[in-house]
Amino acid sequence: MVEEFMLLANISVAAQIHKHFPAMAFLRRHPPPFESQFEMLQEALAQRGMQRLAISSSKALAESLDAAKDPSDPFMNTLVRMMTIRCMQQAKYFVSGELPYPEFRHYGLATDIYTHFTSPIRRYADVLVHRQLAATLGLCSISIGMSDKNRQHEAADNINYRHHQAQQAGRDSNALYTGFFFKGRVEKCEGYVIFKRENGVVVFVPKFSIEGIVWHDELQGKSLKVFDKVKVEITISSDEACRNKVVIKMADNKRKGAEVDTKAVEIKKEQPQKKRRKTKPAAST
Repeated sequence: MVEEFMLLANISVAAQIHKHFPAMAFLRRHPPPFESQFEMLQEALAQRGMQRLAISSSKALAESLDAAKDPSDPFMNTLVRMMTIRCMQQAKYFVSGELPYPEFRHYGLATDIYTHFTSPIRRYADVLVHRQLAATLGLCSISIGMSDKNRQHEAADNINYRHHQAQQAGRDSNALYTGFFFKGRVEKCEGYVIFKRENGVVVFVPKFSIEGIVWHDELQGKSLKVFDKVKVEITISSDEACRNKVVIKMADNKRKGAEVDTKAVEIKKEQPQKKRRKTKPAAST
């Protein structure tokens, strides 16, 4: 119920500031997905004997996802949802004067107009919206900067960029600590093929929420499809630059597997008892 009231507040404030500042309202939009972005997933679902996802609206998509189940594999629904999110476009901040009203729509929340208002203590976008709302209520005058559409546009672009950078920093942090976790360990577990490439397949390992490429030479001629379950071995290796790399390969195979660069990590090396021949550093992916 709290979440519903927060959404209603964001929608109501968006309508209010757009009414008073039709060319400068600071809003947030979520474009609908492209059919082409779902082609691979739709084909994989059909091969699995599952219904195609309906993406005409967020309601239709939600109902399709609820029905995307495999009685023989409870994790399948979670996997389909994860892959669906990757097919979606990103929500972004924008200034109302940049686009026609029909393009204001937020696909994920199924609303014609939306903004962020409820969390000014952790989002700068909400602070800007609070200032605009205060001006519409006569509590303060609008500043010169907020009455300039170009400066508002620059602010929206900068916030979108910073948000993307924060997401990337989170991924890099996860990769860094994944390298620490697997150092000195060998784990054999199940994974799922989630994407096919010309030079291999991308395998997702639910147990550790990591993924990596398994190259074609590692598959040894085995033909795999999206959603196929495979047994993989996860280890860690270090190159001469002291970077940890997570290595994912098919279990019981002896060929070189996939490597996922987990960011540079300083590793304290022990003094070797005898001189070792240098080996060529493995390429990261």
